[in-house]
Amino acid sequence: MNEDFSNLIALSKNAIDAGKANDSAAFLDKVTVAVDTYKVQEEASKSYSIHLPRAGKQLKAALKTAKAGNIAEGVTDLENAIDEMQKK
Repeated sequence: MNEDFSNLIALSKNAIDAGKANDSAAFLDKVTVAVDTYKVQEEASKSYSIHLPRAGKQLKAALKTAKAGNIAEGVTDLENAIDEMQKK
């Protein structure tokens, strides 16, 4: 199955940019959008995806750390999610 994660990757990269700019409010907002988009994509995939659930764990971890105010760890979680989505 050839999955398209381009939108989710772009949203994650936007959140990473906000995190690297140390804008915690924007980081939290952008991570929330990425997680919401992940949930929609997960529902649409009907559990046929191998990489989406793995990336989703990282996205949810990023949201949790963003809420806790730990931007650096959240950025790392997002980078790991992107790596997972880019695996073939």
